[in-house]
Amino acid sequence: MLLRSGDPLLREHLAALQRADDPFVWPEREFWPLALEVEAVFERLGLLAAGLLAA
Repeated sequence: MLLRSGDPLLREHLAALQRADDPFVWPEREFWPLALEVEAVFERLGLLAAGLLAA
């Protein structure tokens, strides 16, 4: 969910992990379809509307 973070430090940290080919951090192009599904589940659970998760 860091892909949508408005925090430049978090986004840079994510980019650094992706550049380093961290085995626990998927490249954006591979993760994006899954991220959309995860976000849809959060939406159905009412977590996004309640502001419980910051995207």
